[in-house]
Amino acid sequence: MLKRDVQATAARRFEDERSFVFKDGREKLVTLDWRYRVGELVRRCGGRCEMATILGKAHAAGCSGLAEEPHHIVPRSKQRDDRMSNLAGLSHACHSSLDRCQPRWTRRANGLEKRP
Repeated sequence: MLKRDVQATAARRFEDERSFVFKDGREKLVTLDWRYRVGELVRRCGGRCEMATILGKAHAAGCSGLAEEPHHIVPRSKQRDDRMSNLAGLSHACHSSLDRCQPRWTRRANGLEKRP
């Protein structure tokens, strides 16, 4: 199990104490820190879907052309990394074409998950 890099974590000045940097440089961001990162992603892509520019793949049918959802290039389940280099802003259609697993908030928005 990789440990936290205490110095790098302190240097980043995260808002949430649960956000941290792994010793190999990967980041784990939660709550407000994750929201800030999504904002950086939207600014980087100019609000446009990055399926072609970052991933080099054709846009999915139904792509709105807007960056509606963040996508982890290396899946979070394989190796958690919330750095900008591992993120792409995708439209919902493009994101759905790549990921069968949708975030809980996306499933709820589309009526696919029952609320408790």
